[in-house]
Amino acid sequence: MVLRLRFIPTLLVALSVLIELVAVPFSWGLEPMWDTLLLAVSSIAGTTAGALILYRHPRHAIGWLLVAQGVLAALTGDLAQGWGLRAAERGWGFGPAAEFVATANWLPSAPLVVAVLVLYPNGRLIARRWSLVLWLSIVGALLAEPGWVFNPEAGSEYVSRHNPYAVNWLPTGAMFVVGFVIVATSLLAGAVAVVMRFRAADEVERLQLKWFTLASGILAVGITVGGALWFVTPIAHVLPTLVVTIWPVVICTAILRFRLYDVDLVISRTLSYATLTVLLAGAYAGAVVILGVGVGRDSSWATAGATMLAAALFLPLRRRVQNEVDRRCRRQRHDALAIIDTFVDELRQDHAEPEQVVDAVRAAMRDDHLDVLFVLQREGPRVNAHGRPVSDVDPRSDRVPVRRGGITLAEVVWTPNSDANRALLSSVLDAASIAIEMARLRVELRQRLNEINESRSRIAAVADDE
Repeated sequence: MVLRLRFIPTLLVALSVLIELVAVPFSWGLEPMWDTLLLAVSSIAGTTAGALILYRHPRHAIGWLLVAQGVLAALTGDLAQGWGLRAAERGWGFGPAAEFVATANWLPSAPLVVAVLVLYPNGRLIARRWSLVLWLSIVGALLAEPGWVFNPEAGSEYVSRHNPYAVNWLPTGAMFVVGFVIVATSLLAGAVAVVMRFRAADEVERLQLKWFTLASGILAVGITVGGALWFVTPIAHVLPTLVVTIWPVVICTAILRFRLYDVDLVISRTLSYATLTVLLAGAYAGAVVILGVGVGRDSSWATAGATMLAAALFLPLRRRVQNEVDRRCRRQRHDALAIIDTFVDELRQDHAEPEQVVDAVRAAMRDDHLDVLFVLQREGPRVNAHGRPVSDVDPRSDRVPVRRGGITLAEVVWTPNSDANRALLSSVLDAASIAIEMARLRVELRQRLNEINESRSRIAAVADDE
């Protein structure tokens, strides 16, 4: 049974690819190229993402939902749209019927999105009552659909600019508005389900939900910005399809737990560069206006001056924005690196000893049992900050090597309590590597001096005996 279930998604991926191979030539040259190609990529990406989930978890509901959404988009969206456009050009039959199917395509996907919201990430509801949210979205879509496809004003969706399936006696406008409000309400309820699941989630589920929230936020912003700028710039036509393509890919990545613990870094960088873009755009626009007053709005000097200002502001603004975002979004990492940075600054000013790096790493990781053992000889015993060999290391502890310039300087011996802490330790050791190298050199120098003094003492003792 499991083998059969794994075989079906593969067939559906092949089916979506085949459909797009037919749909793309139909649409080619009759609509913007990015619409044709991006929509094809989007449906194939969604189907493939679902199939990958099902390959690992054959009964996962979200995998089947993504596969269904991808095939639905390819068949009733891209292929129907392509046939409708080409039929209108060549005079083929069933052109208006195909355009009707393409026009009706987007509303049935709303319940699928709601289902993903209430089932993510494990494919099960928080409680059975949340199934009402899914039924609410289905009712809304069933009410809004006829209000959309039978509306006389939907003629813009057809090549002829006339809706041949319009029904004048239906209150289509009211039906669409009421149905759309119900669908929007179900989407909001689905978002509430995500929040409630996050509160009760364990560490892994929380990370999966963070990925999902990031992807959904990008989706919402992309669709909103694309809609607002639809008649302003052609780029707005690309944005919604692009974010719709990203959404299932991120869902698949999170469910399969690929690079799961990198989510905080991705969120931090996304917020940082979004904020930086807004600030630099504001600085550029302000500079153009101010300089334009002096040298003329259309002067190339105003543009050049504004560009130079934005370039000069980029690095200091990026550091400042990144620091503020990390302080709020990645507080533990920010505090840990701040401890190491402070220690390294004190070390450079001769206000601290290199061997105190062990205490700094312990403080950064909030682990008093962590130890840093220095490697003086590749096969020799590891030594502590006082130069004493340490052999009684708990075999259950992790030993993390510290390398700099291809040389192993030390090993950190500790017992991590999560994969997130492992990732944090890597960042802490990168920041502290120069201090660890200095401490190792001091320990090695002290040991060499002790050996020299012992040799002198033995020589002096032999001389006294003679």
